[in-house]
Amino acid sequence: MGYGGSRPLLSILRLTPCRRTCSRSTDGACYTRGHMIAKELDRFAPQNRFEEAGQRAEEQMAFYLRREFGDDASVVVVNDLRLERQDGHGQTDAAQIDHVVVHPGGLVLVESKSVMSKVSCDEHGHWARHTGRYYQGMPSPVLQVERQGKFLRSYVEYAWPHMPRGWRGSVLVAISDNGLVHYVGRSPETARAQLAVLKADQIAPRIRTLSCKTPVLPAHEWQPSEVARLLIAAHRPRPFVTTHVMDEYDITRAFSREMDKMMRELWKGGW
Repeated sequence: MGYGGSRPLLSILRLTPCRRTCSRSTDGACYTRGHMIAKELDRFAPQNRFEEAGQRAEEQMAFYLRREFGDDASVVVVNDLRLERQDGHGQTDAAQIDHVVVHPGGLVLVESKSVMSKVSCDEHGHWARHTGRYYQGMPSPVLQVERQGKFLRSYVEYAWPHMPRGWRGSVLVAISDNGLVHYVGRSPETARAQLAVLKADQIAPRIRTLSCKTPVLPAHEWQPSEVARLLIAAHRPRPFVTTHVMDEYDITRAFSREMDKMMRELWKGGW
């Protein structure tokens, strides 16, 4: 999937900056004022209350990222990214990534989690969700986002070998503003979780700090707008989902439209 020849990355895909101030596309989707939000959240109809809560958490995080980076030309945000690749056994491996922030020194991956009450992490890295008087075990959001980060790094290095290997990848978990995280004891596991798990409104400032501390890569090798465009071109939406991409990135939405049309016809036919 890599590009042949010795052309630099910026000659592969050239982004023409958008100078419009319009914030609404022809299909009615609302986009950002600064046009540095390369891709908005995909639209889908939640099938249950858990999906609905997850959707609200993603929308909340997307709002904070838009507010912080919407007019920042050095940072580009890609929301709701799904990547696929073949593993060594010919099986399709995929990762659904809620938010990717591309800055001059690398990438920050953000996983949104709906936490309406309280969750806890003990000294062994075990997570639990509090439901009234009871505790219910839950997968570690830290391990989940780290797995996604590893997938994203391996995907970028495999798919685009022209990318510089010195880019830095960081991972963060955003919980709902009205949620609480309780850490039991002190250990490397709780310290690791405290660095990665933040309230949604704290994520954007942390990303700003990370990007300022990361060495800037050469502009001819790494440009956030170009990296974002490559990621969007590799996006593989799920069925029943419509992808919304900024017009200036000139990424086709034909797949999503045809899929939506096909599924509507199937439903009409009683499938």
